[in-house]
Amino acid sequence: METQGRWVRRVTFLAIVVLVGAGGFWAGRVTVAPSTLADEAAPQMVMAEVREVSVGRTLTYMVTVTQPFESVGVNTLPGIVTEVGAAGLVDTGDVLFAVGGRPVFAVTGQTPFHRDLAARNIGPDVEQLQKALVAWGFETPINGTFGTQTTVAVRAWQQATGQSRTGIVTLGTLLAIPELPAVIRLGDALVRGDQVHGGETAVLARVGEPRFALFLQQDQAALVPFGAQVEVRSGDLLWPAIVGDSHVNDFGQVEMELAAPDGGLVCGDACDTLAGSERQTLMSQVFVVPAVTGPGVPVAAIRTGGDGSQFVELSDGSRASVTVLSSADGLAVVDGLTVGTQVVVISALDQGTPASGSEGEE
Repeated sequence: METQGRWVRRVTFLAIVVLVGAGGFWAGRVTVAPSTLADEAAPQMVMAEVREVSVGRTLTYMVTVTQPFESVGVNTLPGIVTEVGAAGLVDTGDVLFAVGGRPVFAVTGQTPFHRDLAARNIGPDVEQLQKALVAWGFETPINGTFGTQTTVAVRAWQQATGQSRTGIVTLGTLLAIPELPAVIRLGDALVRGDQVHGGETAVLARVGEPRFALFLQQDQAALVPFGAQVEVRSGDLLWPAIVGDSHVNDFGQVEMELAAPDGGLVCGDACDTLAGSERQTLMSQVFVVPAVTGPGVPVAAIRTGGDGSQFVELSDGSRASVTVLSSADGLAVVDGLTVGTQVVVISALDQGTPASGSEGEE
């Protein structure tokens, strides 16, 4: 019995030792683990290098161009329309359209051509013909009288343009446009393959200045300040413009007028390159935040002191005062830093841990 008792006491002692050892091991696990996790979660300092950047914000909108046109000539030829010229800029001698294979040529003049022009005719329409012939390189006096020299010049012109050498300019061959070159469009009745009978509006010419405007919804217009810079693209051309006065039209849209920086036409001296239509749209870039180039840092690196001044923290723990020149999309162009400088983006201060020299440190 005594031996058995000693054995029981030994087993009990070993069990207690095992339990104590296991308890020590668990206690070690629960006391060491938080320390390890704390090390892993310790705030890390994130740095950024100051770089040369261009910061701004642009919006892409379509600019509407409207141009006033009025009729300057009618068709007097009956038949099938066989050729239709392109709308846009035309000059004297250009073929506007053709009916039944007979081309109609543009001529500068205020007097409509209203009759056949032949020998012994006199009048302003004859003078317009003579001026055109001289411009095209055919010699004739300009006196308003259809004489022998004018007949010779007409035959030479007819031969050069593939017409019959009659020496007579039949009605409908020439169409007078008050000023050339001019931006024109053809009448709606002149469609290739359609029948015309004469009397249809043939040519409409631009008679006023093009108007450039943005037509925006009110929430879009709220993003565009008065005086914002705009770049309007027309083909290979790029025209600078400024946003001017605006008003709400009958459709609830905000119409924003555009002008060149000097207050003139957006298209300047290149308005004749616009398409010959009453209304067209051109792509544009609106600079709602003008682009500024200079030393750039993430906006998150910029801090504000108690007195409202702005600064960044440098890699050595010192501060550099900065002035924000422009910011957009998380970047800021600042004055007060040199390209290549390392600045702190995230520091212990951002993690809620007091940093050396930080605001509020006692």
